[in-house]
Amino acid sequence: MLKVIPISKGIQLAANELSNIEVILEDGGCNGKDALTAYKKLTQVDKVSAIITVCSPELLAIAPEAEQDHILVISPSATAPSITNAGDHVFRLAPSDALQGEVAADLILEEGYESVGVIYVNHDYGAGLNEVLEDELGSIVVASESFEQESSDMRTQLTKLKSKNIDVLYVVGFPKDAALILKQKIELGINVPVIMAEAAKDTEILAYADESVTITVPLAEGDSYESFKVKYTAKFGEAPKIYSGEAYDTMNVVGLAAQANPQDLIAGMEMVPEYDGAAGYITFDQDGDISKPYSLFTVENHKFVTLN
Repeated sequence: MLKVIPISKGIQLAANELSNIEVILEDGGCNGKDALTAYKKLTQVDKVSAIITVCSPELLAIAPEAEQDHILVISPSATAPSITNAGDHVFRLAPSDALQGEVAADLILEEGYESVGVIYVNHDYGAGLNEVLEDELGSIVVASESFEQESSDMRTQLTKLKSKNIDVLYVVGFPKDAALILKQKIELGINVPVIMAEAAKDTEILAYADESVTITVPLAEGDSYESFKVKYTAKFGEAPKIYSGEAYDTMNVVGLAAQANPQDLIAGMEMVPEYDGAAGYITFDQDGDISKPYSLFTVENHKFVTLN
């Protein structure tokens, strides 16, 4: 059964407000194999003109096929640095992790940490951020450990990192994995601060997170965010989550591209160089990338609070 996630809800909310867009949902599984299966169905059976992807492995897997088929690929949330070179038909409304890695590295240096351990999900998103952090910090990163998405046990990786006498832990993972890492970190007595990439910012981690946790998140609230939040909450009975606003904006950008050139959405995107949306003002560069500042969050009394 297709898993309904906040990103798909944001897409559907915008689609309901547009008159010229039909949305067909398929589960890419956040991996290349499932994404290619979904892509073939959407393009060969449904004859779609654009694909919105969630995860970096999905986007990178389908990008070569989509280039041959002249299909627009756009994402509200895929952040792997390698996406920058994925093709002229690829756009995203989330900044590259080349930027997020720099933000995390600057934070680590500002805090004076000298021994960094990294634990990351083993696909393009996690590996990309791990590589950026190692490039930025060099020998300060004393150990890196990967894990498979939705693993049931992280103790082996965490124990190896603990043995390196790290003084900060950097985590790249989705909410379920991030929550387990925080839980088992506590159980193993690893009493060091944690810096987490944006995908972990979800209520699922709140049971195990406190003021020792810092999360880097791209700025996600523009001038129209509050009106978007009201509409989203009224429709779905919950507040928007991370990348919900970007998903809403992504669907609206596709709608603008369709208005600009109904026969060629890639050409239409070239006529939408900038957009002022729920998640902020964005400008696409020549690679289809955007740049945004980052916010820092921590957890107090089981709630997210901003640090800057």
